[in-house]
Amino acid sequence: MASEDAAAIKGLEAEVKAAQKELEPISKKLAPLQAKAAALEQRIEDAGGPPLKKQRQKVAQLQQVGGLLTPLGML
Repeated sequence: MASEDAAAIKGLEAEVKAAQKELEPISKKLAPLQAKAAALEQRIEDAGGPPLKKQRQKVAQLQQVGGLLTPLGML
């Protein structure tokens, strides 16, 4: 039984390594896209000024309240 477990663990470790190797180039491509998205979000925020910031705060508060109510079965 222990040898079967050890073999299963080795197999799973090999799968994890293969998945990490596959994920690596995707992660490298993702970083610049995330930076561009953050820059665009900042430009939108800058263009919207204080009214947009206030609206985003309201949305965040409503999302927080919604998150609190959902587990209680109220939504």
